[in-house]
Amino acid sequence: MFLKGILGIGDVKQRFLQDQLGLLKHIVKLFVVRYPFQNLSSFGQWRPVDRFPPGRRAMFETIITGVGGLCGHNNAFLMYQLEALGYKTRFYQGEFVRTGIPHSHCTFTVTIPERVAKGKTYADRPKGDRTYLIDAGIGIPLHEPVPLDELPFTRRGGGFNFRYEWKNQPDKSVKILQRLNLGGDALIGQKSEDFISPQNYIVTMSTPKSFKDSKEPIAAVYTNPHSVFLHQGIYAFRYLSINEDDDDYKAVCIRGKELIRITKETRSVEKFASYADMEPILKEYFPMIPSQHVKASIAHYDMPFEDALKLPSVRERLYNY
Repeated sequence: MFLKGILGIGDVKQRFLQDQLGLLKHIVKLFVVRYPFQNLSSFGQWRPVDRFPPGRRAMFETIITGVGGLCGHNNAFLMYQLEALGYKTRFYQGEFVRTGIPHSHCTFTVTIPERVAKGKTYADRPKGDRTYLIDAGIGIPLHEPVPLDELPFTRRGGGFNFRYEWKNQPDKSVKILQRLNLGGDALIGQKSEDFISPQNYIVTMSTPKSFKDSKEPIAAVYTNPHSVFLHQGIYAFRYLSINEDDDDYKAVCIRGKELIRITKETRSVEKFASYADMEPILKEYFPMIPSQHVKASIAHYDMPFEDALKLPSVRERLYNY
């Protein structure tokens, strides 16, 4: 229902039997164009410490209604849909290097078997099985699967390289995948080679988690207001279009009081004096986000962060009332 009714993908079962990788690429691309990565609906509360982690039903409702959300919303929902279709998935937790907060990211992998018989994969893992990382829920979502058997894997955004690679580890039994933005990134621009981009993260691939653990990354970002940028300003990223052959794309990102227009090789930045001035831009580029969420976020984030932390909490206001 979701793949056909919302993403508009036809002949899903037949395509799954004939070309699992081709179908996977198509699903991921349509998903990241359809659903933004954004914190307006997730964080539109009075102050960061009152932002309670949503339950799984609330996480999934943000996708069904077309609003989008964070990694725990977008990646967890997409993994659930792919698993229901018949793909073999594994869920992983990661950590954004700049914040150092454990479980601050979640992602997953899909394994495509070498042999498929009558739509059912063999229980064993033939030598030709291929595993792909899917990350549709991150600040700059990846619009294609990352082949983990072919690392390092490099792509471009805003004229900057970002790379997926295995991190050198003394203990070879521990496999750690890292995403590195080199010399800056599409959101922040040119930086020194040793700059730690907010998009850099690591994932311990030797310890997969269960699907129920998807709440932990959400809890991690909700409970660290001083450490996570998503608590301190509006963030919304959306692909406007992706070329059919993947040689270019158009995307927009609102990060703080900046509107950043991004293609594979270019970036431009437009700055605003206040979040209130950005309301028309938010409505233009992110019409799927409810207007009440936009207004609530603007009211919250136009207040200095430290002042917002001093406000009475939701529980205190309700109790005093």
